[in-house]
Amino acid sequence: MVLPPLKRYTITFTVATNWSINHILFFQEHQFAQCSKDPLLDLKKNQHSLPHVPIGTILSLKYKDENGKVHFRGYGNASTSCFSNVTSAKIYVGKIVDVKIPSFGKIQITGCLDDSQAYKTIQTIWKSIQEIEKRKPEFVTLPPQEPPKAIYNPVMNNVSIHINFEINRKKLQTFLYRYQGDNFLLPVKDERYAGIKIEAKINSISEIPIVQHRFLNGKWYSSQVTMNDFLALLTGKSRKEELMKKYQHVILMFHSGKLIYIAPRFELMPEFYRYFLNILQENRDKIEETCQHETSKITT
Repeated sequence: MVLPPLKRYTITFTVATNWSINHILFFQEHQFAQCSKDPLLDLKKNQHSLPHVPIGTILSLKYKDENGKVHFRGYGNASTSCFSNVTSAKIYVGKIVDVKIPSFGKIQITGCLDDSQAYKTIQTIWKSIQEIEKRKPEFVTLPPQEPPKAIYNPVMNNVSIHINFEINRKKLQTFLYRYQGDNFLLPVKDERYAGIKIEAKINSISEIPIVQHRFLNGKWYSSQVTMNDFLALLTGKSRKEELMKKYQHVILMFHSGKLIYIAPRFELMPEFYRYFLNILQENRDKIEETCQHETSKITT
């Protein structure tokens, strides 16, 4: 059986770094590129390319102070929603990604199309840090005798697929509860989604290598490291949070036959993807929506 291709459409990263800054000072001191017009005005939905904006451009920054007031700089419209204890950024890296920049610890990057966009995001932030450091000595702090480094943890890989037949969600839920092939397929009610949410346990991701970048003599050098190296860069609280995480395959199934598949490592996805779609195809008669088709046959 030929399965639809498996292609990620967005990736979320948490990036552990070994530097410390004042994120509010970063907000205040970053110098924005000059654009002839606001590149975020008249932006179309799902528009990725900004033809007149160089890749590696910080477009906007905002943070919320201790009184709850949101401060904004840059292009686009200010939003009242904002996270505490971080500066939120929009950065153009071939598409616009959303970034949370703390004073130290994990940087979160949402909306990447591929790994290279996460790398460019961190390189853009570090370049701005270097420029601020020239004007404000001791703005950035690094461990003694260590170069700047960043370890990229791809925490959420999203894949969208269409299985080419409609799903009866009630039938699907009943089928999965009764399915005897594996007992880890769990249909879950989740009010945030209109479809069926299915979860499958992942035992461990610790053996899958991840990417580390180190900045030496003006260049970024790449190597492979482990989750233990990622954890070692985190503060005690963040490390504890990471260690307590439970990793799962998550599948959202909709009546239309659309399927959204989420997993923390792309390397784990092809095998489970083939396994799960084979189950659907082999049991199509038990889960397919047939009422609409039967009605259309009667009326024609």
